[in-house]
Amino acid sequence: MKVILNVGHGGVKRDPGACGNGFEEHAWNKDFVENYVKKECENQGVEYVVVYQEYYSTLPQKINGLANKGDVTLSFHLNAADKTASGAEMLYWHNSKRSKELAEFLQEANIKATHLKDRKILPRNYEDRGATLLRKTSTPCVIVESGFITNSEDMEKLEATKKELAKYYVAAVKNYWKNN
Repeated sequence: MKVILNVGHGGVKRDPGACGNGFEEHAWNKDFVENYVKKECENQGVEYVVVYQEYYSTLPQKINGLANKGDVTLSFHLNAADKTASGAEMLYWHNSKRSKELAEFLQEANIKATHLKDRKILPRNYEDRGATLLRKTSTPCVIVESGFITNSEDMEKLEATKKELAKYYVAAVKNYWKNN
């Protein structure tokens, strides 16, 4: 079993994602995955593969081409809204029981590591953001919204807890596997 790590945004169009407080979403998540999550996967003996999107519309097929039974997919993002919005949330496809369970483990991990506001796990439907990835990916898949890039306090906490957050996220995946 392996975890498929997707760094949100980027691609051919060089989409930076949301921007705020001196950060670009794609750049922050790329650093987090490449320098923290990958190392923690290695430390905890978890097989992984990192996937970057070329075009968003083809991302599910790219992931599905790498996926095997038991694998999970985490797509790393940062939320954006007005500067008062804060907290972590996990997005999953509304009728995927396995994705919902994975989202619950990841949300708990984020809150323990960062002490950010718990915005809960949120089911997604056809009209919601992230629907294409969540619906078309063959593995349990969660869009990990670690915090709000537009909230300076969220970003301070995320910056200060990157190593611990990566450790908790990887442990959450292992806990999910243990329970499934």
